[in-house]
Amino acid sequence: MSVVCARVYGDKVVMAADSIVCRGDMKRTNGNIVKLREVNGMGVGGVGTAQELNLMFRFAETHLPSSPTESGMQDFVVEFSK
Repeated sequence: MSVVCARVYGDKVVMAADSIVCRGDMKRTNGNIVKLREVNGMGVGGVGTAQELNLMFRFAETHLPSSPTESGMQDFVVEFSK
């Protein structure tokens, strides 16, 4: 199970993630897969397949949420999934 979390401290947001990568019975923690990245002024983090997360990073390079709200983020994720 992967974990990405964020905490708001007044004027900043701190994000963190674990470093484990799993596939079947294989587990690695050598740090070759990045789960957090700053892209286009946004902190982007994800769990799931490395392939899909890398596609999200690429998508975020050219797209922004419509607003910094839950609804804006939902629209952003729906657009990515299409």
